[in-house]
Amino acid sequence: MLRPVYAGRGFFIFGRCDVEDLVSAILIAVFGFVAVLLAVIPSLMIKARRDKLRKYLYETEAEVIDIRQERFKTGYDYGPHTRLFVPVFRYYAGGQEIIHHSRVGTSENIYSIGQRVPVRVDPYDPRKFVLVNSKPHKLATGILYAISAFFLLATIASALILNRFG
Repeated sequence: MLRPVYAGRGFFIFGRCDVEDLVSAILIAVFGFVAVLLAVIPSLMIKARRDKLRKYLYETEAEVIDIRQERFKTGYDYGPHTRLFVPVFRYYAGGQEIIHHSRVGTSENIYSIGQRVPVRVDPYDPRKFVLVNSKPHKLATGILYAISAFFLLATIASALILNRFG
């Protein structure tokens, strides 16, 4: 198999390539792809959230009126980590009381009943809102960025190790 080999002055010539080089190149490409993908996902999440914060102009406070405990649908019971705490919010917008059952839960209870949190509401559809300071959102994007950094470092380390010892 032919592979490009640097010949100086920006030119490459083609030489022989063995299977190990091909496997190494594929491994580096996969790690790099995963790193980029895991960096793009939280970036898109942040962009979507910022767009909602700009679009949803009406700001009010929502009160946590209930915290439901739900279980993961894993088929197995692994203990307390299969439990999610899911808040239920009440707020007033457009002259009406709105009860919102969140679809986002956390493994630790981060809200308390009666707690007030700032929200922005869609003026065209008051049932839609976004939390101004969302702890679950910050946690999720932070974890995805950390995993992306791990894969990026693994990609760089693999390339350096294979270049040095390969």
